[in-house]
Amino acid sequence: MHKIKNHHTENTTFGTLKNIFVIFLLSIYLISATELHQLFKLSVLTQHYYEHKEKDASLTLSKFLFMHYVLTNDNDGDIGKDNTLPFKSNDECNSIKVVEFTKVCISILPKLTFTSTNFHRASSEDFNASSFQSAIWQPPKFS
Repeated sequence: MHKIKNHHTENTTFGTLKNIFVIFLLSIYLISATELHQLFKLSVLTQHYYEHKEKDASLTLSKFLFMHYVLTNDNDGDIGKDNTLPFKSNDECNSIKVVEFTKVCISILPKLTFTSTNFHRASSEDFNASSFQSAIWQPPKFS
Protein backbone atom coordinates (compact mmCIF):
# COMPACT_ATOMS: atom_id res chain seq x y z
CA MET A 1 0.00 0.00 0.00
CA HIS A 2 1.11 3.53 -0.75
CA LYS A 3 1.10 6.16 1.91
CA ILE A 4 -0.84 9.24 0.97
CA LYS A 5 0.97 12.44 1.91
CA ASN A 6 -0.98 15.17 3.50
CA HIS A 7 -0.30 18.11 1.16
CA HIS A 8 -2.54 20.35 3.23
CA THR A 9 -0.09 20.50 6.16
CA GLU A 10 2.89 21.10 3.83
CA ASN A 11 1.10 23.99 2.11
CA THR A 12 0.05 25.44 5.45
CA THR A 13 3.61 25.29 6.77
CA PHE A 14 4.99 26.91 3.63
CA GLY A 15 2.27 29.59 3.74
CA THR A 16 3.08 30.34 7.37
CA LEU A 17 6.80 30.61 6.65
CA LYS A 18 6.09 32.83 3.66
CA ASN A 19 3.93 35.14 5.79
CA ILE A 20 6.60 35.32 8.49
CA PHE A 21 9.24 36.15 5.87
CA VAL A 22 7.06 38.87 4.31
CA ILE A 23 6.37 40.41 7.73
CA PHE A 24 10.09 40.29 8.52
CA LEU A 25 11.04 42.06 5.27
CA LEU A 26 8.31 44.65 5.72
CA SER A 27 9.47 45.32 9.28
CA ILE A 28 13.08 45.76 8.17
CA TYR A 29 11.98 48.18 5.46
CA LEU A 30 9.72 50.23 7.74
CA ILE A 31 12.34 50.50 10.47
CA SER A 32 15.06 51.58 8.06
CA ALA A 33 13.03 53.83 5.76
CA THR A 34 10.75 55.56 8.24
CA GLU A 35 11.01 56.94 11.74
CA LEU A 36 9.77 53.70 13.31
CA HIS A 37 13.31 53.02 14.52
CA GLN A 38 12.57 55.70 17.11
CA LEU A 39 10.42 53.12 18.92
CA PHE A 40 13.65 51.45 20.05
CA LYS A 41 14.21 54.55 22.23
CA LEU A 42 11.14 53.91 24.38
CA SER A 43 13.38 52.62 27.17
CA VAL A 44 15.15 56.02 27.15
CA LEU A 45 11.73 57.67 27.50
CA THR A 46 10.73 55.54 30.48
CA GLN A 47 14.10 56.02 32.17
CA HIS A 48 13.90 59.81 31.70
CA TYR A 49 10.34 59.82 33.04
CA TYR A 50 11.43 58.03 36.21
CA GLU A 51 14.30 60.52 36.65
CA HIS A 52 11.76 63.35 36.58
CA LYS A 53 9.42 61.36 38.82
CA GLU A 54 12.16 61.13 41.48
CA LYS A 55 12.45 64.93 41.49
CA ASP A 56 8.68 65.53 41.49
CA ALA A 57 6.46 62.71 42.78
CA SER A 58 3.27 64.43 41.58
CA LEU A 59 4.42 64.34 37.93
CA THR A 60 2.10 62.26 35.78
CA LEU A 61 3.00 60.65 32.48
CA SER A 62 0.72 63.04 30.57
CA LYS A 63 2.37 66.08 32.20
CA PHE A 64 5.80 64.64 31.38
CA LEU A 65 4.87 64.06 27.74
CA PHE A 66 3.29 67.51 27.51
CA MET A 67 6.40 69.10 29.01
CA HIS A 68 8.80 67.33 26.64
CA TYR A 69 6.81 67.17 23.39
CA VAL A 70 4.44 70.14 23.39
CA LEU A 71 6.23 72.94 25.22
CA THR A 72 8.92 74.55 23.12
CA ASN A 73 11.11 75.71 26.00
CA ASP A 74 11.15 73.27 28.86
CA ASN A 75 13.57 74.67 31.40
CA ASP A 76 14.35 71.53 33.34
CA GLY A 77 18.09 71.76 32.72
CA ASP A 78 18.59 68.52 30.80
CA ILE A 79 18.25 69.54 27.17
CA GLY A 80 20.90 66.99 26.16
CA LYS A 81 18.86 64.11 27.55
CA ASP A 82 15.66 65.60 26.17
CA ASN A 83 17.04 65.45 22.63
CA THR A 84 17.72 61.72 22.96
CA LEU A 85 14.04 60.97 23.56
CA PRO A 86 12.13 59.20 20.77
CA PHE A 87 10.73 61.44 18.03
CA LYS A 88 12.53 64.50 19.43
CA SER A 89 15.33 64.68 16.89
CA ASN A 90 15.59 63.92 13.23
CA ASP A 91 18.13 61.19 12.62
CA GLU A 92 17.88 61.82 8.87
CA CYS A 93 17.20 58.17 8.26
CA ASN A 94 15.40 57.76 4.99
CA SER A 95 15.56 55.57 1.96
CA ILE A 96 15.59 58.36 -0.59
CA LYS A 97 19.03 59.72 -1.14
CA VAL A 98 19.50 62.88 -3.11
CA VAL A 99 22.64 62.85 -5.19
CA GLU A 100 23.92 66.12 -6.52
CA PHE A 101 25.86 66.00 -9.72
CA THR A 102 28.14 68.83 -10.66
CA LYS A 103 27.46 70.41 -13.99
CA VAL A 104 30.27 70.03 -16.48
CA CYS A 105 29.96 72.05 -19.64
CA ILE A 106 32.08 71.26 -22.63
CA SER A 107 31.77 73.89 -25.28
CA ILE A 108 31.95 72.53 -28.80
CA LEU A 109 29.95 75.18 -30.62
CA PRO A 110 30.75 78.86 -30.41
CA LYS A 111 28.73 80.76 -27.86
CA LEU A 112 25.67 82.34 -29.46
CA THR A 113 24.28 85.64 -28.29
CA PHE A 114 20.73 86.66 -29.03
CA THR A 115 19.59 90.23 -28.90
CA SER A 116 16.10 91.47 -29.44
CA THR A 117 14.33 94.70 -28.79
CA ASN A 118 10.82 93.25 -29.01
CA PHE A 119 9.86 91.19 -26.00
CA HIS A 120 6.57 89.40 -25.67
CA ARG A 121 5.72 88.25 -22.19
CA ALA A 122 3.54 85.15 -22.19
CA SER A 123 0.62 85.26 -19.84
CA SER A 124 -1.75 82.65 -18.62
CA GLU A 125 -4.34 83.93 -21.12
CA ASP A 126 -2.05 83.09 -24.05
CA PHE A 127 -1.70 79.44 -23.14
CA ASN A 128 -4.34 77.25 -21.53
CA ALA A 129 -2.70 73.94 -20.65
CA SER A 130 -5.94 72.25 -19.64
CA SER A 131 -7.29 72.40 -23.19
CA PHE A 132 -4.28 70.44 -24.44
CA GLN A 133 -4.32 67.89 -21.63
CA SER A 134 -7.76 66.60 -22.50
CA ALA A 135 -6.80 66.18 -26.15
CA ILE A 136 -4.38 63.35 -25.39
CA TRP A 137 -7.23 61.07 -24.35
CA GLN A 138 -9.15 61.55 -27.62
CA PRO A 139 -8.97 58.84 -30.29
CA PRO A 140 -6.81 59.64 -33.31
CA LYS A 141 -8.52 61.52 -36.12
CA PHE A 142 -7.94 60.46 -39.69
CA SER A 143 -8.64 62.76 -42.60
